[in-house]
Amino acid sequence: MSPPIDSGPLTDSKLLRSVRDLRDGDSWREFIDIYGPYLVGVLTRRGIPHQDVLDLVQETFIVVMDHIGDFEYDHSKRFRGWLATIALRKAWRLLGGLRPVGGTTNLMVLGNLDGGDTDWEGMESRLQVVLQRTRTIVSPLEWRAFQMTVLENMENKAASQALGIEIGHLYVCKSRVKSVLEKVLEETDE
Repeated sequence: MSPPIDSGPLTDSKLLRSVRDLRDGDSWREFIDIYGPYLVGVLTRRGIPHQDVLDLVQETFIVVMDHIGDFEYDHSKRFRGWLATIALRKAWRLLGGLRPVGGTTNLMVLGNLDGGDTDWEGMESRLQVVLQRTRTIVSPLEWRAFQMTVLENMENKAASQALGIEIGHLYVCKSRVKSVLEKVLEETDE
């Protein structure tokens, strides 16, 4: 069982007011020094792969920068919870659309993102819709490269040989599919 999301640094309302000025470098450094390790802990405890954690933390801070000017701190709500929710949604988008069918590692990670209260039937249904829609948008080669390496966990080198393409082209195909997946996920969120 994951620790509660809200265990972390105490919220400093003065610091939150200071970072509303994006030019205040000292306040932003302090903010990142305080909340960066907290977010790393939130994501790590939920089993997010280490190579993804720092990217997700950075993406979370970008969202904060985009919205902090309009943000009004409410003492009755948890700022840390808001931060953690942003990071976990980013993680879900990264891993939610990329879960190998039957893959236990990503399945466990997804189960930990919301503390284990996942609606598996709803998520599986949504995932199938997103995958089918994505498949209709990308080329057959792009889809097959993605399917072999991400959904079926085939090694990149073996997949590139099986498809008769250079490994660099395989990476381009996978990247294109992941990009389309993200867009489709955003559309289904709306």
